Amino acid sequence: MRAAVTILAGLLLLLTAAAAACQDGDGGGRTGVPEVDAVVQAVLSSDQEALGGLVGYSLVPCTTEPGIGSELCRPGEPDGTLVDALLAADCEGHFIRPDGIDEALRYFLEGRPELYGVYQVPPATPGTVAVVGPDYVAVFSVEGPERGQAFGRGLGIGAGEVVFINFGCGQSPEELGERLEEEGWSTPVATPGASPVS
Repeated sequence: MRAAVTILAGLLLLLTAAAAACQDGDGGGRTGVPEVDAVVQAVLSSDQEALGGLVGYSLVPCTTEPGIGSELCRPGEPDGTLVDALLAADCEGHFIRPDGIDEALRYFLEGRPELYGVYQVPPATPGTVAVVGPDYVAVFSVEGPERGQAFGRGLGIGAGEVVFINFGCGQSPEELGERLEEEGWSTPVATPGASPVS
């Protein structure tokens, strides 16, 4: 369980303290990075089946002790059993198993997502510890229930797969972007027609 919590903390750190941003200046949602573009295209076209095919699960030890960032064992699974799960967050971290991914992706695609920006995880600098996690985080803007309201959601992308999903906790996409920028990362993703978020 300690390893799972460490992984969760590292990935949450990446989402809130990751890389440099770019915005799609021409509305096409393309980044020029094939592994990112496949995910972005699936989201922008609301292709739940294609997006589901890009999900990469991790082996996570389940636990019989409830807690934030832990995956509870199901009947017949002894404590510590490795199960396929996708790390996720809303206001708290949790995991999604394959039998729950359709519902999760359906919810993620609600609100007509538009690409806000793509953040690239920078390489570790000398004297720092590299955090294992996604290579990119794609932040999307979705419509809220009130007119003109927008919320931010994010997908962590690594090795061409969705390895993390963030449903947000009421933040706007601008707030998610600002949170990333506050950490000082400034390496922009090479995106045709894009400019860094300011």
